[in-house]
Amino acid sequence: MEDSVGRDVLILDFDGVVTKLDVDWARVREEASRLVGFRIDSLVGFLGDRFGTREFEIVDGLLKGYEMNAALSARPYDDVRAVLESFGGRAYIATMQSSEPVRAFLERHGLAALVREVVGREMFGRKEDQIKYIIGRETGARRFIFVDDSRAHVENCRRLGLNVKCVLLRRSAGEGLADAIRGLRRFSEQRPIVDWEAPRRRGEERPSRSRARSRGRHGPASRGGSRFPPAIPGESAGGGHSGEGIRTR
Repeated sequence: MEDSVGRDVLILDFDGVVTKLDVDWARVREEASRLVGFRIDSLVGFLGDRFGTREFEIVDGLLKGYEMNAALSARPYDDVRAVLESFGGRAYIATMQSSEPVRAFLERHGLAALVREVVGREMFGRKEDQIKYIIGRETGARRFIFVDDSRAHVENCRRLGLNVKCVLLRRSAGEGLADAIRGLRRFSEQRPIVDWEAPRRRGEERPSRSRARSRGRHGPASRGGSRFPPAIPGESAGGGHSGEGIRTR
């Protein structure tokens, strides 16, 4: 455990948040099913349920090859570096990918020094266990912010009941990372985490114009209102997957 008193800790998903891996997950799932001899309906569910088993190792090896190839051609989203450089706390990546291709990606794009640790599936087969591990490392942290493009992962994070702000990021809807966590200026202001959200549904109060103007150049957030309606359990972000990167169907 490490001393991080007073720090903010940012926990980012990888595929769908930091970058987009070009992998046909449905095809990979079918190939994995043939290797283990039974149908895998959800790769994410399989990895969590079979963690530590021989079947897990077989599928992990298969996935790692696809992930490494995809990571070689992938590029980070344009806003990732700015967020990591401006955050002012510690940053982690918690991913259901293997950590090896993720670290290779970070090194390739000069981002490795901005991320304290990559926590991949070989360490923990479930995203919530990855988050708990990071919380255990960062004792005394002021707050934790977890960003994922999977609604299921965000919902599971919220159910932990811990000091974690769980944020759903929908790149496919045009949302940016800085917008999702309410703009880079908020990091330096160290505002209470509850202030990072504003109502957006019809009939709810919106921020004043002066507050909206104060957000300045931070993209869609400057127009006022949160881009995140209440989560619907079981619905995935971006139209269809309940595990980051590794599609369930």
